[in-house]
Amino acid sequence: MRYLTLTRAEALEISERRIARLRAGLDQTGQPVASAVVDALQDDLNGKEHWSGEGDEFPDEVLAEARREIEELIYSHPADLSGARKDNIEGKASLVLHRAMSDGGGRRCDA
Repeated sequence: MRYLTLTRAEALEISERRIARLRAGLDQTGQPVASAVVDALQDDLNGKEHWSGEGDEFPDEVLAEARREIEELIYSHPADLSGARKDNIEGKASLVLHRAMSDGGGRRCDA
């Protein structure tokens, strides 16, 4: 299976920009603002992607669903999370991504 890879620096840059956009889309109570739209991952990649592996490409819809689930985790918690609470959300997000990459989805990780 062919899949996209990024350098660590590229992944951090994309993640920081995406989280900033998500946070900018919250009102003062931490609820999503209707007009806040996070662009597709392809827009974030903007030519940074590198392909590894052989055969069919990894299905975009699997990663799109993981992205939606991770964004829901972020939206469902206050913007000022820190310490153990922040680590808890990051841990859940990493499980969502790992599951998507490992087996193409499966059960959701409840927040």
